[in-house]
Amino acid sequence: MKIMWMGVPSEHNTSYGVQTGLYTRMLRDMGHDVTIAGVLIGSRCYDNADGILTLPAGPRSCMGGDFIQQHFERIKPDFILSMFDTFVVSEETMKPLPWVAWQVIDSYPVNPIIRKFLDIPKMNLAMSKFGQKTMEDVGVKSHYIPCCFDIKQYFPEDRAACRQQLAKTWKVELNDETFLVVMNAANMSKPCRKNFSSAFAGFAEFRKSHPNSLLYCHTEVSGTLQNGENVIATARACGLTPESVLFPDQYDYIYNRLPSEYLRTVYSAADLYLCSSFGEGFGIPIVEAQACGCPVAVTNWTASSEVVTKDAQLLEGPLWAFLAGTFWKLVPPENVARCMCFQAKTPSSPTEKALRSEEMQRRYGLAAVQTECVEPMLQAVEKEMGTWRKE
Repeated sequence: MKIMWMGVPSEHNTSYGVQTGLYTRMLRDMGHDVTIAGVLIGSRCYDNADGILTLPAGPRSCMGGDFIQQHFERIKPDFILSMFDTFVVSEETMKPLPWVAWQVIDSYPVNPIIRKFLDIPKMNLAMSKFGQKTMEDVGVKSHYIPCCFDIKQYFPEDRAACRQQLAKTWKVELNDETFLVVMNAANMSKPCRKNFSSAFAGFAEFRKSHPNSLLYCHTEVSGTLQNGENVIATARACGLTPESVLFPDQYDYIYNRLPSEYLRTVYSAADLYLCSSFGEGFGIPIVEAQACGCPVAVTNWTASSEVVTKDAQLLEGPLWAFLAGTFWKLVPPENVARCMCFQAKTPSSPTEKALRSEEMQRRYGLAAVQTECVEPMLQAVEKEMGTWRKE
């Protein structure tokens, strides 16, 4: 089949950009003709690293929606397969097209803004079982296809060697006794869905009894790029100092200059991966961290509590109605601190790390997702395409 992938271009080292690279390469290797339609302003027309034609988004902030019809008419794909928040494009633009869309569901019940966009695609995909159930509860069927990862990129490495390498990169003392907490969180919206304030305040409380500890937060700190928070100001307000909380070199982070193995090194060096967000559509870094053997503490809500191994710590908190009729979960700082204290007392053994990695490979490795989820979905699409053409 001829498939147009609509999403963040694969050259961008973000969660969605990585998914674009993995899935378009998978589809091409399955024998399909694949083109990428980018959704970021300022992109260009080029062949990506896999030799896949990547088309630019239009000049306006429409997530590619202003040019997608022209791309469709020129390329003439059998269908468009998208991975981004569907509500950012217009109903009028997308409704006439043979559109198969992942729906990003990070609250319950389904966000009313997203609800209207469940009826526009010809077929909906769910990143998580949670998302699939949430759509079912409003009468919308979907195919379950989770995000995936490359098992050649995420696997456990030697903890001591990774710490030695990071100590040089970060210019800090990072010895065997240092308790290292890691976050990987996109800084978008105010308040940011990733719940930086509870994470920082919880770590500040934990650090009172564990002074030899560090928090590394993999994010953009100013908040200006995607209307997020000033994360450094949030950290300072929570009592953290530059010596206790670290961030990536911002130039390297923003311009995708960090090496592909960097996060594997970070996860392999960590004692705990923390995700205290209000809700997750999937939680790709949670899976990547566990694939590197790292134990995790995640909010017990939406998809995050689904993509973990049985030994994961689940962070509880009250539900918060951020929009009328739909809820996120607000984890308080004391629960974050409690999970850190527990993990500090019960460090993971090499065997436990290996078992986490193996489970993630079985559930979310590229080959497993292709066989169990993508191939059945494509068969369903091929069966329905005749009906779509008549509409």
